[in-house]
Amino acid sequence: MSIFLEELRTNKSVFKLADNVIKVIGIDAEQYLHSQTTNNVKRLEDNKFQFNAILDISGKLISSFVLIRVNSKHFYLVVPDPFIEDTIKRIEKFHIAEEFEVSIDTVNAYLRINSDHAEFEGSYFFESDEIFFSKRDEVTSSEEDFKKLRLVTGVSQLGFEINQGELINNTILESHAVDFNKGLSLIHI
Repeated sequence: MSIFLEELRTNKSVFKLADNVIKVIGIDAEQYLHSQTTNNVKRLEDNKFQFNAILDISGKLISSFVLIRVNSKHFYLVVPDPFIEDTIKRIEKFHIAEEFEVSIDTVNAYLRINSDHAEFEGSYFFESDEIFFSKRDEVTSSEEDFKKLRLVTGVSQLGFEINQGELINNTILESHAVDFNKGLSLIHI
């Protein structure tokens, strides 16, 4: 591991991910999100997060995001701000009789690496990263360090390395936001 990466890995760093998050709450939230996204929502533990995506019928990317599971009835989607409306529109497209509500929560979403505790834990860049929410602006590490970490760890961001309309199998998302064992097919999309 390079000295640069080792320094970033061992230092406590905070990066802002989004100004708002999508909240999905209701008794059918888990089943619906599992049926509409590319990763296995049912295997995600409470207070953990995973990379995930929503595709159109032809397998093209509509949105990629970090999905946070509070519990089986309460989820957050951390989506880059320019793509929130498209993501909500796609979630609502097939929402017919399922019991859940979708809303925008106006909180800042942050990623903390090398954290002592975790509000929501998962692997963003490294194994024990944390995502947390705050109504106020937090002091963050440099945007340049965030870009460098994305580059060296292979984490892509919607609107930068990947774009709406791309086939998911032509993106890096295929390796960390898709679970091919969950039974995903174009019928589920």
